[in-house]
Amino acid sequence: MEDKRIHPSHPTAYMDEIINQVDKTGNTISESASLFTPFYQEEAIKFIKNESVNFKLITNQLELTTKNASLSEDNKKIILENENDKVVILLEDFISNEIDNYIRRI
Repeated sequence: MEDKRIHPSHPTAYMDEIINQVDKTGNTISESASLFTPFYQEEAIKFIKNESVNFKLITNQLELTTKNASLSEDNKKIILENENDKVVILLEDFISNEIDNYIRRI
């Protein structure tokens, strides 16, 4: 006996419902290898603040506030914003790879 599968009518079918659920739980949507993966951006940012030498060096030298931090879609940069400025810090390959691995395991 053959199993029958029903595929969505288009690539973004049902995405509105998934995105609405993610917004309710405080997750972020990241596009990785054509798949949307929810993950907690705050956890990734905490990891970066603790482990990234680039992040520590630049924020200490420039005395930057790190409250409004966000991760770029490609997980290779962290963006710090305040009222007047926006600073983008390139992350080390090791840090980006660790975040990508974390996303794949979810």
